[in-house]
Amino acid sequence: MKARTCKERITRHLKSRSNDFKTIMNAEDYENVNDEIGNFYHYGLDFGYVEPNTFKDQETGYYRYQLSWGGPSDEINFYADGTIEYWLKDWFDGAKKDITNESWAIWLKDWFEVDSSLNEQKGIK
Repeated sequence: MKARTCKERITRHLKSRSNDFKTIMNAEDYENVNDEIGNFYHYGLDFGYVEPNTFKDQETGYYRYQLSWGGPSDEINFYADGTIEYWLKDWFDGAKKDITNESWAIWLKDWFEVDSSLNEQKGIK
């Protein structure tokens, strides 16, 4: 049986993350969102800046909110031009979806800006 590609799987993964972030966005307590999500502050693995040319064919830097690691891994990337992308990656394969206009993605970007994780020094506005 042939493994499904990231492009074939991304919609299901994104829907799950989208549901989680909508739940978090509407939660009264980020430290105890619900039994499944738990503490929002521990939800992702890492948030950091990826310098330009870190990866092959990657000319611009961006902020990466890494949600999981391994096979597969997923992350949300924030770019200086305002674009927000969701990525699903799995051993030499990857797919992305533009989520710039998703209300939960905008909320997440705003949350990181208020938290000062996104800053103008790196060109994210």
